[in-house]
Amino acid sequence: GAGDASEPPGGGLQFWGPAVIASISIFLGVLDTTMMNVAVPSIVLDLNTTVSSMQTAIAVYSMVMAALIIPGGALRAAVDSRRLLLVTLAIYSVGTLVAGVSPSFAILFLGWSVVEGVAAALLLPTTYSIVVENYDGANRAKVFGAIGGMIAVGIAVESMVGGTLTTYGSWRWGLVGEFFLMLVIVGLTYRYLPAKPSEES
Repeated sequence: GAGDASEPPGGGLQFWGPAVIASISIFLGVLDTTMMNVAVPSIVLDLNTTVSSMQTAIAVYSMVMAALIIPGGALRAAVDSRRLLLVTLAIYSVGTLVAGVSPSFAILFLGWSVVEGVAAALLLPTTYSIVVENYDGANRAKVFGAIGGMIAVGIAVESMVGGTLTTYGSWRWGLVGEFFLMLVIVGLTYRYLPAKPSEES
């Protein structure tokens, strides 16, 4: 069942672990979108493409995510949130690595707009399910508030970090950083996220 309305004595990270996992996962999704917007000029030069092509890639990413977010949420009826999150992160990691090593715009488009777009569509309903399944009452409100904060922080941080990376390094470093963040989420998921075999009615 869902977590109790009040934190159990000594609950600590074991109790709040699912909230941390959901928050970092949302942070990852925000980083991904914001970073690509910030990196457009650098990618245009590096891959010998155009701004309009990059705008198309960003638009397709959004369309893929929008088209699949409801079917992605429906998967929760058949697959528990823990397993679905791990599958989502696996898809994300493939897309991130493909985009990060892309020698051309076409490969970047495949890795980021298509593969990561599919992962983003799964990520949002999965993180929502994690919160709803593990918390209720005031704690659920706290967690959703924290996730809202992570979205704001993600936009602010990635605008600065993405700008610094593209100015002094490479836009590819940001994708490598995302991959390592995914490994952190996977580790936390195995340690702190219980499996919920079926949806609560």
